[in-house]
Amino acid sequence: MKLDEFKKMIKQILEQSADESVALQMDVIVGNLVREGINKHRARELAEHFIKYTRPQPAAQWVGLTDEEIRGIGNALPAEHQFHSKAFARAIEAKLREKNGGKA
Repeated sequence: MKLDEFKKMIKQILEQSADESVALQMDVIVGNLVREGINKHRARELAEHFIKYTRPQPAAQWVGLTDEEIRGIGNALPAEHQFHSKAFARAIEAKLREKNGGKA
């Protein structure tokens, strides 16, 4: 089996079993690979790899700073670099949010 055919087969299996549990998807993929002549242990490794790297990963959730955290950061800075403006910290958060797709 050529690599392109193998990738196509795995993609089809994952699309067909999108609503099935990961364990069932693993069994289906491993079964197909073993039928193609791949050692069952290697087939399991390949199936784990494809499931891990072909499924959408959950997006990280934005977590902003609390007022207390802003105060603590500002107070921890040397005197010449201290700031006491929550507005400044919120402006930095807004810029970070903008650079990260506007998700908050």
